[in-house]
Amino acid sequence: MQKSYIIKLALFILLIFVVAVNNIKNRDNVNNISEFYKTIRCTVCNGQTIYDSNTDVAQKLREYIAMENQQGKSFAEIRQDMVQNYGSEISITAESATIISVFLTKVVPWMFITFSLAWVYLNFV
Repeated sequence: MQKSYIIKLALFILLIFVVAVNNIKNRDNVNNISEFYKTIRCTVCNGQTIYDSNTDVAQKLREYIAMENQQGKSFAEIRQDMVQNYGSEISITAESATIISVFLTKVVPWMFITFSLAWVYLNFV
């Protein structure tokens, strides 16, 4: 009975992991240009996106993104170009990389330890 409980718990934790990673990946997917504007920081405004900013720089960035999108570039390609030109700080979704790195350095080791102990318990106790 304990073995089935541990297996169910392990599968539940794995399911949570898969859902969390999927949600992080989907944060980068945007459906329209207005949503994409909300993921790009204005280079001269503190904390504002180009969607919220009325500066000339934000207007030029919106025009550039619209032009690139009309030429057939995907939002991921446009984001990559902007990160190359302005640095990773321009992208609000750069925080997802931080979430992934924290997950990999803090959560995954504990999951490994937990599953290892469960395996030892199931096989040797």
